[in-house]
Amino acid sequence: MSDAAPIMLGLASNSDEFAVIEELEGEFGVTIDYAEAPQWGTVGDLFAALRAQLPAEQANDPDNWERFVGALVQATDVDAEAIRPEMSLADEAQAWRGLNSLS
Repeated sequence: MSDAAPIMLGLASNSDEFAVIEELEGEFGVTIDYAEAPQWGTVGDLFAALRAQLPAEQANDPDNWERFVGALVQATDVDAEAIRPEMSLADEAQAWRGLNSLS
């Protein structure tokens, strides 16, 4: 068995996507704009979308990444140490299709 970090967050269904967004919105007290959701391919893309919704004085808070990762862990059970900005959110065939209908 390999100890390699997972290469994707593993979001595989619409309910996974919504659970992640709901967790992030609750943690940060914002509503994430889903308009670009179909283009989100990586954890970094989702983090950028979240930061875009934060008030200017909060957007660059150095604790944001840790809080963001904590929310992802709550919603996905992926090991926090494995989560990196370049990590894929899902298999390309599954990525964020459910959120597309909300935009």
